[in-house]
Amino acid sequence: MNRLAPEQQRLAVLGAALAAVVFVALWAPSYPRSAALAASAIGLVMAAFLYLAARRGSLVLTAIAAFVVSFGPWGSAWMLGAPYIGWSGLLLYRASKAASEAAGPRPPRRKRAVEAEADAPAKTDAPAKRAPERSKRYTPPARKRCR
Repeated sequence: MNRLAPEQQRLAVLGAALAAVVFVALWAPSYPRSAALAASAIGLVMAAFLYLAARRGSLVLTAIAAFVVSFGPWGSAWMLGAPYIGWSGLLLYRASKAASEAAGPRPPRRKRAVEAEADAPAKTDAPAKRAPERSKRYTPPARKRCR
């Protein structure tokens, strides 16, 4: 499993703290209502998930947590979730690239049977292709049109 670099880990912790502050700040003016309290609580849980994933250091888990935070209760500031989606995609891309480099070069792919036959040299032993048999169906000649 790939690990987060120290600067990526710091960025994830900073992103989690920023998300927690924004989630509370967005919903604080409406706090007497239970919906605002629930939205803040959901946002704090999502930010905590991102923080814990960053502390663990797992690259893929942090990318998933950042993706989850991007769909948090952003309210009217929904565009603040876009950087989390972008960062999540970047982390997953880097993890995929590192995994393919660690796996080493791939062996060449085998050709399919049809492609292999087309590329193979023609056999001299093979019988020559015959013309198709004449059809036994009778088709009458076309009628001449009178003008």
